[in-house]
Amino acid sequence: MVDLPDGEKILRKLSVGLVQTNDAMEKDGFLKYPYSKNLQRAINYLSFFYLMNGLPIPIGIGELIEKAKTVPLGEWQLNLSDDEYENEFLLNDEGVPTELCEELAAEELDYNNPDSFQRRIFESIKNLAESSKNPDITYTQIREFLVKYPLSTQDERSDILIDVNVKSNIFKELVLDEIYQDKIPSAYYVNGMILRCELCGNLIKNHRNNLTCTNKGCEFNKPSNGKKQKKYQELNPVEEVRQAHFGVRRYMSIPGIPELKLKDDLEKIGCKITLWPGLDLCDLFVETPSDFKISIDVKDWKYPHELARNVNQKPMPKKELENNGFSSDLYCYVFPDVRKKENPDYMNAFKSACNPKVEAFYAKEIIAKIKKKYGVKKC
Repeated sequence: MVDLPDGEKILRKLSVGLVQTNDAMEKDGFLKYPYSKNLQRAINYLSFFYLMNGLPIPIGIGELIEKAKTVPLGEWQLNLSDDEYENEFLLNDEGVPTELCEELAAEELDYNNPDSFQRRIFESIKNLAESSKNPDITYTQIREFLVKYPLSTQDERSDILIDVNVKSNIFKELVLDEIYQDKIPSAYYVNGMILRCELCGNLIKNHRNNLTCTNKGCEFNKPSNGKKQKKYQELNPVEEVRQAHFGVRRYMSIPGIPELKLKDDLEKIGCKITLWPGLDLCDLFVETPSDFKISIDVKDWKYPHELARNVNQKPMPKKELENNGFSSDLYCYVFPDVRKKENPDYMNAFKSACNPKVEAFYAKEIIAKIKKKYGVKKC
């Protein structure tokens, strides 16, 4: 007898398929056959699940995508144990995966999964760094480039080849050429130009006569009071503009934005910061002015229960950090302050779902704690 997934596993597999299908659409500018194998597999599982429960079976990709845009998860009748998502959708009205969809897909798509594209890229970067004279510096240079340039020109890619002290042909072929395969479809041009967000470096698209950053959580997309001008760069398509692979953007570049911001904020109060210590065992290793040491993982997830699930499956590697010379007095997770504004119960929901218990702070809280308890360097 075939062992079919339960409703929650079907939902996660479906989310993976929808994310991969959207990634393919971004490359081509339209929905193209063949569709994601994960999406087709999820439809098969879903159809059988509905059949066994006497429910109407969705007919094909088109109907499923429409359902994902218009029907909240509470009406999918998947017997989900958690009702937190019952009013949420998998796709927005454009057919783009919501943050929930992306977070449900993270277990299979992020670079902790040995089968994912970004895991292969991560290993290539790590191997290159380990072959260099200073692995941590080399690794940090490459990762910072991916954070700052999810959309890059030929000149920018050439500059990083010169800046990083590794074998340039291997770096180009195994990392840059692999990551930056995607041309920008002409349908996304605005007045013949490609627009790049100055806040996060991602592509700006024109949606219903409104410029929208493709990084859904970017401040560019927040309502403006009319006085603050939204800034972007105009890139000429002849500059060989390429967009990083979706998985790299979603699970490496975008998460790096709050990591770099926290680094800058902590350096301003006198802390010494090592980014991605031990080739990414955590995000920041912080040495305070009073020599109190903190290992930090910055997590920017919208849904605290999904984040807790991720943390439970892959806790912070304290022993590995210690073995690599990054022993700390405190190991903690830090969230951008916007998560508290969106959901005042975010911290409690996260901590209550973590097993074992963890230390966690909002960005402003950890900065205030360091300033008050561990001293600020005198200017």
